[in-house]
Amino acid sequence: MPEHTLIEQFSAERAALAAALIPRAVVIAARRRRTVSAIRWRGPYLISAAEALAGVEQVSFRAAPGADTPDARAQRGEIVALDLTTDVAVIRTDADPAVHPADAPTVRDALTLGETVAIVGCDGHGALLRWGTVCLAGSAWRSRRGGEIAQRLEFDAALDTRFDGALVADASGRVAAMQVAGPFGRALGIPAATIERVLGAVERHGYVPRPYLGLRLHTLWLDPPTVARLGRRSAHVAVVAGVDAGSPAARAGLEVGDLIETLDAEEVGGVDAVARILTGKAPGSALALGLRRGGALDTRTLTVAERPRAAG
Repeated sequence: MPEHTLIEQFSAERAALAAALIPRAVVIAARRRRTVSAIRWRGPYLISAAEALAGVEQVSFRAAPGADTPDARAQRGEIVALDLTTDVAVIRTDADPAVHPADAPTVRDALTLGETVAIVGCDGHGALLRWGTVCLAGSAWRSRRGGEIAQRLEFDAALDTRFDGALVADASGRVAAMQVAGPFGRALGIPAATIERVLGAVERHGYVPRPYLGLRLHTLWLDPPTVARLGRRSAHVAVVAGVDAGSPAARAGLEVGDLIETLDAEEVGGVDAVARILTGKAPGSALALGLRRGGALDTRTLTVAERPRAAG
């Protein structure tokens, strides 16, 4: 009999990879006793799932109980960015860098179909680990909230809410993504490149700048004859209910009662459709807005501003 079988060697290598990744996983105590996972990214920052932490400002976190870490005591963190468009939450901590090293992870730019990945999380009882396969590795895509995601990733792992915000690494230990819950029970991955973009904005500004036009909109439903007369595909259209003084919309001359027909030549329906496109625009970028006023069509070019902090 060989001293070590191939199965034993394979098992030992998997265990060693897990042991190397576990120190980056922490558990966050969210609302109603629910826990979610988070990733020690770099410096004082943790990364977790925004959807799971929506409405929360302060969190308590700690390392996996029983993990080989210098300090597993509960500590406090402040959510400084909750980007629901990409599902990335950035949490700033006051953890002692001498106790919790601030080294950045070695990241993987993209995953390929069929790769094996380690998904490492944490709950109140200890570290969590599952092995998965990349069952979808697509191109960049836009979330339903309008966020730009660097790569479409899905894993064959079964959903478990404790793994929301868990670290996803390739077989060599490079951090590739964060697992989040997707629609229809799918386990999605938010790529490291997208996380870096959101975190980079926080490091530059202290928060994630939001696009702003200064419009208050309502959705108007159109009956079929009106849809046909206006030559639209959608039966919903956004109508201007208010314009903020001094805003990009005010400078472009928009008025109450204007119908928003298109944004960048794309027909838009109700308020949600307008918000989806606007969310993907960076402050400072140009936006061509097609409007209908008194039956006449017109186009205005607006410069997207940064949403005033006081406006939320």
